[in-house]
Amino acid sequence: MRYSIFFFVTLILSCSTPQKKEESTESPKNIQAPIKATEEISDTNDTQTQNEKIVEEEEFTSNPIVNIERTQTKNPNPMPLEWQALDSGLFYTEADAQFVCNLGDSKICILKIDPKQYQLKLFSAKAEKSNNLTADQWAKNKGLFACVNAGMFSLQDHKTNMGYMRDGKNVNNPNITNDRSFIAFNPKDSTLPAFQIIDKSCNDWQNLIKKYDTVIQGIRMMDCNGNIKWSQQPKYWSTVCIGEDQNSHAYFIFSRSPFSVHDLLVSLKKLPITFQNITYLEGGPEASFFLNHPKKAFKKMGSYETGFNENDNNKEFWPLPNLIGVVKR
Repeated sequence: MRYSIFFFVTLILSCSTPQKKEESTESPKNIQAPIKATEEISDTNDTQTQNEKIVEEEEFTSNPIVNIERTQTKNPNPMPLEWQALDSGLFYTEADAQFVCNLGDSKICILKIDPKQYQLKLFSAKAEKSNNLTADQWAKNKGLFACVNAGMFSLQDHKTNMGYMRDGKNVNNPNITNDRSFIAFNPKDSTLPAFQIIDKSCNDWQNLIKKYDTVIQGIRMMDCNGNIKWSQQPKYWSTVCIGEDQNSHAYFIFSRSPFSVHDLLVSLKKLPITFQNITYLEGGPEASFFLNHPKKAFKKMGSYETGFNENDNNKEFWPLPNLIGVVKR
C-alpha cells in the first residue's frame, strides 16, 4: 500500500454478482492512499539444506501496458481442497477462488502451521538498525522456512508498523490504533496458545496482549466468530493475510489475483477450514509470501493494486521493514 493522491479508476466486472455491503453504523476506514480499502467494519531435495535450496521464481505473464482492464466472473466449479503434507505440523494447499479473475491464476495459496511444532518470529529492520530486505533475503539471513509481511508500514520512515508492534523489549510502534485485531505469539505464560489472533470485540485484549512477547496490531478481516468484517468496494489488489482456526493453527494466506478483500473472504468462507480470525497484512506489489522447504519452495509476490499498480507485471519482491517468519521448534 502507498500514500498518494487518490484518483478514481473504472474497473469492469463481467458476470459478477454484486455482494451486499456489510451492515455497519460506521464508515469504512482508509489508512493509505490510493484509498485502498482498509474497510474493516468495526470501531475504529533432500540433499540440500534449507538455505541452499534453489527457489524458482513463479512464471507470470507480462503485460505491455501499464493499466489493464480487470474482469471477474463466477467460478462455476471450484476444485475440492487437497492438502500437501510438507512435514509434521506443516501443510500447503492452493484453493480455487469462488471467482475467476483475468489476472493471475485465481488461486488462494495457504500454508497451515502448527505453532506447537513451528515457531513464529517477528523480524524488524528498525529493531536491527538495518536496511529493509526482501522476503527471500530475510529468510536467507534468518534461516526461515517461510515468511510473509508483518503488516503495513508508514511511508514517513519506511520502518514503523501502522499499528502497535512489539517484540520483547523492542517496540516498533507504541501506539494502539482503532484497528480491531492483534496477532500474538511467543506467550509468556505456557498455558496460553503459542499463537492467537486477539479480537478487540471478543477478548480482554488489554490484558491479553501483555501476556505475549510478540504483538502486531492489524486490520481485522474476519472476526472471532468467522464473520466477514470488510465491506464490498470496487477496489482490487493482490493480498497477503494471516488467519487462525478453532484449533489455534496459523495460516499464511496469499492471492496474486486481485480480488476485493470482501470477495477474497467470501472464497475463504467457502473452504472447509474453520477460520475464526483473519488479519490483513499487505496488498499490491508489496504482498510477499516465501516458502523454502525440501518438499515445496516458491517465491510469490503481488502485483495489481487499484490506483497504484494496475497491471500483473511485478516479478520481484519489494523490500520490507517487518516480517513474520517460521522456524522449526
